[in-house]
Amino acid sequence: MSENCLTLNIWTGARSARDRLPVLVWIAGGGWVSGAGSDPGYDGSGLASRGLIVVTMNYRLGVLGYLAASDLSRESSHHVSGNYGLLDQIACLQWVRKNISAFGGDPSRITIAGQSAGAESVNLLLISPLARGLFQRAVAESGPRSPFDPGFRGHPVYWRSSLQAQAAGAEFIKEQGVHSLKALRRIPWRRLKIKASLLAEFHPYFDGWVLPRRGFEETYEKGRQNDVPLMMGFNRDEVLGPAERMAAPTLRGFQSFARTLMGSLAPELLKLYPARSNRQAVRTHMEVVRDAHRVSLFLLASEWKKTAREPVFTYFWTHAPPALGHEPRGAYHGSEINYFFDNLYVRDLPWSNEDRTIAHIMSSYLVDFVTAGDPNGAGLPRWPEFRDSSRSTMELGDEFGPIPVAGKRKFALLKCYFLAHRPQ
Repeated sequence: MSENCLTLNIWTGARSARDRLPVLVWIAGGGWVSGAGSDPGYDGSGLASRGLIVVTMNYRLGVLGYLAASDLSRESSHHVSGNYGLLDQIACLQWVRKNISAFGGDPSRITIAGQSAGAESVNLLLISPLARGLFQRAVAESGPRSPFDPGFRGHPVYWRSSLQAQAAGAEFIKEQGVHSLKALRRIPWRRLKIKASLLAEFHPYFDGWVLPRRGFEETYEKGRQNDVPLMMGFNRDEVLGPAERMAAPTLRGFQSFARTLMGSLAPELLKLYPARSNRQAVRTHMEVVRDAHRVSLFLLASEWKKTAREPVFTYFWTHAPPALGHEPRGAYHGSEINYFFDNLYVRDLPWSNEDRTIAHIMSSYLVDFVTAGDPNGAGLPRWPEFRDSSRSTMELGDEFGPIPVAGKRKFALLKCYFLAHRPQ
């Protein structure tokens, strides 16, 4: 609502500053261009009643959060620009570490968590040298992917050079009709002009200061990540980008999707995921996407664990909340949030006793993880720690227990697809 946006919210059930309760810091999603810590879906009262302190934050978005430009870089003592939204998140974590004890929080038990772009922020904070020591656990919901995963969006995620980031910044500045930073800064933010084609350009990139220049792969290989207990997963019915919707509800559309996505591997994919009718093509298309999400997550955990010592817990969320009218159906993107937060009360839906039971289990996993770095606790279905040899993940929602990542041949095909996108 204004440029004075760097605020945070705190829910605490502590009776005094001496309570030293574990802290959950939530990072809102929104594709780097929308979202706020004030979203009712992030209401922390339910978790606060369970013994956590919950903090939600705002951070700068879009061009205000991620504008890189040569003139801005020259102003910086680090000779870089952009990634201001990530710096906002780091500033929030610094504030929490310094001040949360006044609210009864334990600054030595801080968990960062987020969904969608919030989860991608968690991924980036896990490799940021500036965030080292600011948190002790991490939760990434619907955002963690293999560093070799092009994201089914038609372009690689985060593989943007400093030159590309600054080129987008230069185009944006030119669009404003000004020739200097001084003139640009005089324009009220509400009057900034942003082409739709430029919106996707304003997101984090590997600048060599906030983020390591060589990105995820080299960080994992050299063990330079912030090694903390990690919980991460995807939902059954995610819709994360236009390429995932490339297959129209037709057999021909699915075949086109396979060829565009897999290239020379398309014949093998169509053999392992057969479809002979339009109706079957829709189901088969979603099966490919679901398997790809689980395999991508598996490969990320595998890369991470090559050098990390702390435990990793992966999941696959399968429960569909009740729907009204034209709301999305299925276990859609973000459908797990109210269950993790134990705040079904914030949405006027026909919640069932099953929903309330699932919310209790999900929030218990989260409370236990934030408290001790392990989601397992008394009375809960056992959640196994990630093991590279198991090729399984934890189903959460309709059932609670380990499930295969994918069939053996499907796993091999999708792994081959992802590794083919390893940067050279």
